[in-house]
Amino acid sequence: MNTLKLRPLIENFQAASEAPKKEWTSEAKKSALENIGCYNEYAQHLHREQSLMEIAHKLSEIVKNAEELALHETEKSSTDGKHWFDEQTVRKNFANMTKAIQEFNKYAKEAHILEQRMQATYEDIGHLLERYYEVKNLQEGQSAVSKIAK
Repeated sequence: MNTLKLRPLIENFQAASEAPKKEWTSEAKKSALENIGCYNEYAQHLHREQSLMEIAHKLSEIVKNAEELALHETEKSSTDGKHWFDEQTVRKNFANMTKAIQEFNKYAKEAHILEQRMQATYEDIGHLLERYYEVKNLQEGQSAVSKIAK
């Protein structure tokens, strides 16, 4: 039976905690503050102009209209004696497409929920950053200013 030795674990923990601290040059500080100042730029990417739910709704409408038109054309061609599409094949294909749209809608809802969580977490991070730094608005275009050194 293997026994676990605590001494190597403690020594590794102590060595890790005694790791040398990073020295911050004025250039590194300036670069870090510029990066922190750009935090609000990412809000644009999280808040989309068109949500996945809207896209899913539009796609559902497209499929519904396409199915109705295809069935109308199938019925019309069968009365004219011209068989462009077999009605059963059209119904079967659109049944599969309807299943795919339902699956897309399900994934869009899940993604929407995750997007909302991500936005809330993003805002939480921003509030925490603002405790220590003045994060500038996008219009101001400046780097962050440390509140710690004041």
